Amino acid sequence: MYDDRSELPHLRKLYSLLTFRNRSTACYLLEYWVAIGDLGARERYQEIYFNYILRTKEKITEAPVHGQISIHSNCSFLSRTIPIKDNTTNKNYTYAVCLHKSIYNLTEPEMLVHWVELNLALGVEFMTIYLQNGYIPESYYTLMIPYIKRGIVEVLDWGLRPPVIPGYTKFWGQTAVINECLYRNMYRVKYLGLYDIDEFIIPQKLKTVPELIETFEKENPNALKAVAYIARNAFFYKRKESLPEVKRLPRRTMLMCYRMSFLPRYYTFTVRNQVTHLQHQYHKVIVKPTAAIGVWTHWVKKYMDGYTKEFYFSTEDALIHHYRVPDKYPLTDFNEKVFIMSRYFNETFKGISENLCRYYYL
Repeated sequence: MYDDRSELPHLRKLYSLLTFRNRSTACYLLEYWVAIGDLGARERYQEIYFNYILRTKEKITEAPVHGQISIHSNCSFLSRTIPIKDNTTNKNYTYAVCLHKSIYNLTEPEMLVHWVELNLALGVEFMTIYLQNGYIPESYYTLMIPYIKRGIVEVLDWGLRPPVIPGYTKFWGQTAVINECLYRNMYRVKYLGLYDIDEFIIPQKLKTVPELIETFEKENPNALKAVAYIARNAFFYKRKESLPEVKRLPRRTMLMCYRMSFLPRYYTFTVRNQVTHLQHQYHKVIVKPTAAIGVWTHWVKKYMDGYTKEFYFSTEDALIHHYRVPDKYPLTDFNEKVFIMSRYFNETFKGISENLCRYYYL
């Protein structure tokens, strides 16, 4: 729902005509289950797109195949048909991630490859990426084709822009992207990470995120009922020193393949503040899709009965490594160099060079 008024009006009643497998139909009143958006900050963020999750007020015992929306109690003057997804799936992933907003202003398409390769090294099995069509060149999609063919990435067009809506809204509807990805992955993914292209949840003691979650749940049995897990944020900065492995990069590769001159930020951003508490408000979540109803950028807005609020990873166990440009917080005198990303260097460099420079090796 797009609304540019300063206060939201009383919400109009909506109805849905549901069609079932036996071709029978029934008209149901819908209720507003949860709203996702930031009314209080709409002037600062220009967020005038609100995402509402609706459900039927009555319980339905049979799975419908599609629905249509109406503003009339007799379900007349219907919308176009909307397919309805049930809980059957031919895929079962333990850990997947979504880019939690559509890409529309990225200047280095190579960052997408960097993002995919590090996520693979972190134990991600599947990734969902949204591209804001009409705002970025085809090269972004082209770089993803090898991963799409391998069945580990899906790329979706995101068209929330004029004339569908009258003007700009925060990140072209970030809350809608997040919740579209949540429901898309609801029955095929056990744990779903929601991050930006410059953010990664990095286990501090283990190598992969599935290992982190498994260990965390064994040590914290109550976490099994949590709707999501939160990792606290730490901003990393590019100063003078990269990972030690960067100095040993093969010169031939760098000369023959210009795209390798765009090194991943997780190779070159190695400094962070020792004290990160001021940055924790930028934390990110790993949600359990079947437990969540609506998700915002940094936490779950509403969750199913039987679940509890989010559990936090300790900063000793996991951090969000945030490689932001420009710097968000200034470095203090109390900073440290961190070379933990060296553990992923060989694996990511191999994948990055093969995909960015594949034409040079044919």
